[in-house]
Amino acid sequence: QRLQYLGDKQQNCTVRLNHVIQKDSHMYYFRFITDKPDGKWTGKSGVSLTVT
Repeated sequence: QRLQYLGDKQQNCTVRLNHVIQKDSHMYYFRFITDKPDGKWTGKSGVSLTVT
């Protein structure tokens, strides 16, 4: 599997993308979703992945 969630759902939300290809080159953002009304947030900064 290419995408692995390595976090603990409490304080660590680490994910790993394996076997990257050029099509994976994008800006990626963290999306946090809770079970509360309006409990959805997207991180502002994000991370850029460039595969050459």
